[in-house]
Amino acid sequence: AITDLGLEEPVAVLDAPLRFFVELWAAGAQPLEGLSLELQIDGQLVRSLPVSLEAGERARFTVIGTVGEPGVHHARATLRGDELEVDSVRDFAFEVREGVSVLVVDGEPGDEPWEGETDFLLAALAPEPGAHLQGDDIFAPRRITEAQLADEKLEGVDVIVLANVIAIGAEQAERIERWVREGGGLLFATGDQVDPRVWNELWWRDGKGPLPAQLGPTVRSPDEESYFVLEPLVFSHPALAPFAPREMRTLLTEPRWVAYTRLVPGEPAGDRTVLTRFAPRRLTEAGGLEASSTGRAQDPALVQRRVGRGEVVLYASALDAAWSNFYYKPGYVILWRRLLASLAAAGEPRRNLRVGEPFERTIAARDYVPEVTLITPDEDRVDKTLEPIDEARSEFRLVHEDTARPGFYRIEFRSRTAAATGERARKRGDGFAVHVDPRRESVLDAIDTDTLRTVLVPEVFEIRSLETAGAGPGAAVRGEAEGEISRGLLLAVMGLLFGESALGCWFGRRAAR
Repeated sequence: AITDLGLEEPVAVLDAPLRFFVELWAAGAQPLEGLSLELQIDGQLVRSLPVSLEAGERARFTVIGTVGEPGVHHARATLRGDELEVDSVRDFAFEVREGVSVLVVDGEPGDEPWEGETDFLLAALAPEPGAHLQGDDIFAPRRITEAQLADEKLEGVDVIVLANVIAIGAEQAERIERWVREGGGLLFATGDQVDPRVWNELWWRDGKGPLPAQLGPTVRSPDEESYFVLEPLVFSHPALAPFAPREMRTLLTEPRWVAYTRLVPGEPAGDRTVLTRFAPRRLTEAGGLEASSTGRAQDPALVQRRVGRGEVVLYASALDAAWSNFYYKPGYVILWRRLLASLAAAGEPRRNLRVGEPFERTIAARDYVPEVTLITPDEDRVDKTLEPIDEARSEFRLVHEDTARPGFYRIEFRSRTAAATGERARKRGDGFAVHVDPRRESVLDAIDTDTLRTVLVPEVFEIRSLETAGAGPGAAVRGEAEGEISRGLLLAVMGLLFGESALGCWFGRRAAR
């Protein structure tokens, strides 16, 4: 079975190498030999790999491809030679963008190189800020001061970084908060200039604002032998995924911090996630390390929060060299590039769903179109309507709930001009992928006949219990109660009659519930 298909990077960029991963599982009792794994992008074969797996073995393959056109695209992995087709094909929808636009607000710019608050961050994002994007240089950062913020247009900006900014006015705070709620990604980094009182009033607001935690006092190491290290907690977040292997974790645990801002996430914390925390350490006389009582062992270092359709990450220290030596460590480049890339994708809708999960996308009024058509994996065309979310009609919602069929669903938008002139749908579109859950595909419990009749076509299949069908004591499989049939026998029959796809859809709907 193909258990997963996706991208290694949080965002996909035009003409940049895209690393797709495909995870396989030999779920049966026999080894799999002589199979081939194919990856296609928009119907074009990218690569075919030979596959052989021992019984029960799991394997992960990486395939590199590129896409030369922005927009939503379709990747498909196929395991050729596998007898059960329903879990041998997996689709993946992903959006390709021209680059990641990052607006960096520097609260303490320097007069000399490497003296500014964000000099090291800009070097990590792009060696030559403002240069044309080439290869894997996906970021286009632009630095301004807090005094220039009022003149900046936020439309087209993917990520905003506020670095050691003393404070901003209420009007600008409201504008950025609204931008985040509409799908923007924000990194807020503290430092010695940040005024906790002002920021807590602007953006904490007793937990109702966009800040993931309340800003507290500065915690400092008491002497030269004491310092703090990062302890990662949530490797499922795209920013921390590269540090999941144990050999990679030292990239975060070796750098030393001498100060940080104490954060208090508050209660309830259901919409907030502490990604990393500071742990105090102290050098011993023998040259080793030991835990220290300085600070608290669970003071958050990175806290993430979903705000509307956007995301905010709060970093409890400085991005420059003032409070740590992290700025010249390899982990600095990896962490901030991954984090800003994931923030850039914060406003994207969920495009990869299990069978039975609805697709939903919010569309701003400026992108409203009168005609929307959804094309199913079977090429059926379904007219959709954009539903206003509020009375002001500032946002609209596109919803499609019928996802019983695995595969790729395309969405076409027609502009007002195209609708009036009868022109074909313009290129801008969308799409999403639906897949079954292979982990539940072979669960051998029983299906009652009423549910079974909703899955199978009555003109093709006739459902009987074993007793009604005349099965004797020597029958290989018997239902636990009249009107039930073993799923193992069902799969065998459906395999002979080419009906296993319908059963897979039923499994997926049940798992989604």
